[in-house]
Amino acid sequence: MIITITGSSGLIGKRLQQRLLQRGHSLRFLSFRRVNNQSDKKDFIWNPENQKIDIKALQGADAVIHLAGSSIAQRWTHKAKNRIHRSRSLGSQLLADSLNQINSKARVVSASGIGYYPDPSHETIDESHSPGQGFLAQVCQDWEAPFIPSLKSGHPICILRTGLVLSNRGGLLPLVQSTAPWGFVPITGSPLNTWSWIHIEDLVSLYIAAVEGELAPGIYNAVAPKPCSQGTFAQELLNLKSKAPWKWKPNIPVFALKALLGEQSCLALTNQTVSADRLQKALFSFEFPQIKKALHHLHTHHEL
Repeated sequence: MIITITGSSGLIGKRLQQRLLQRGHSLRFLSFRRVNNQSDKKDFIWNPENQKIDIKALQGADAVIHLAGSSIAQRWTHKAKNRIHRSRSLGSQLLADSLNQINSKARVVSASGIGYYPDPSHETIDESHSPGQGFLAQVCQDWEAPFIPSLKSGHPICILRTGLVLSNRGGLLPLVQSTAPWGFVPITGSPLNTWSWIHIEDLVSLYIAAVEGELAPGIYNAVAPKPCSQGTFAQELLNLKSKAPWKWKPNIPVFALKALLGEQSCLALTNQTVSADRLQKALFSFEFPQIKKALHHLHTHHEL
């Protein structure tokens, strides 16, 4: 297959392109500048802010994977929030318009996030749940919106609402586990808060399943079947990484997080039980359905 990828330099994109190449696919990359010179990697330029795209990146492509978006792991200044929002909404709109323009039949797999849903939430959330309020929920809605008309009209589109991605190379895990060797892992908010997470390898496998047509078109929660409490997450990290005679999980008060981070404190205080039932009914097989197995695997595979 010829697959065009946006956001290939990010945490998910780097691992995904490795595994797609291993499977024999031919890859194209939409990026702000050319970075690849290998014969099996072809770069094309785009700039969603200016609505510029090299349409040759999409012509003849069998599939498009859309991962691009400014990281939410930055200080949420007004300028940064605008950049986060526009990078996603404008990128999706430009891709959707360009694919329609050339009447492409390519399968589309687009990232989104479980930030789409209310947070905190005290119920189990499936894909039919109404969106939440606030910045992240609006970002996710506008990220997805350009693809929804084509999805409803029968175009092969998958939207993956991704949970907390566990990887040694970025995201949540390096930050949370950094203090574990000294015998403590701080708890943000409450140890009872539920984290809906997914191992990087399962997430990449999910993208591959979607792009290769093993998943029916639609919206899926890209989360492991077994969410865990933040307290359990911290304890499993301590069991793996600490040889100290104590296992300490100090609590950082909510008021302190809100004073320090402001609106961005919602990331540290997340509390969502998001269901993976639709994926399981679609017979997607998780290699790491439980947090203990996932963390142990990452503990022994530092390259992931």
